Amino acid sequence: MKHWPQLMAWDKFSSKLSIDISSPSNTLGANVFLQTSSANIEVTITEVSQSHLQYSILVNNEHALLGNVSLIHNEHTLTINHSLTGTIHSTVSGGVIVLYIRSMADKMFTSSVNNLRSHIQLADKDMQ
Repeated sequence: MKHWPQLMAWDKFSSKLSIDISSPSNTLGANVFLQTSSANIEVTITEVSQSHLQYSILVNNEHALLGNVSLIHNEHTLTINHSLTGTIHSTVSGGVIVLYIRSMADKMFTSSVNNLRSHIQLADKDMQ
């Protein structure tokens, strides 16, 4: 998780941002706390293996989400799958919150995968 702030580019999604990462940062139960101008978010690793990472997200101590990232290796390709499911506990503004979180999560994940791809390509280029 100590690499998540750079990988996920959280600073691009909020002008006011505070990040607190637990130690150790890469094991089961590791946490990152994000305070932004619009939300307080807690991300916790709930399951981890060589090809799979599951995490939970708690937004404003009220809205719970479960994220899952898996890596599938085939001969010369690597496929990254990401899913995000959850429950928004709000009758009036629930739909807006769902759309906002989904939109933000999609943008953050796409940005992080592109960022990771760039790092890998640069590292591969340096090794050649």
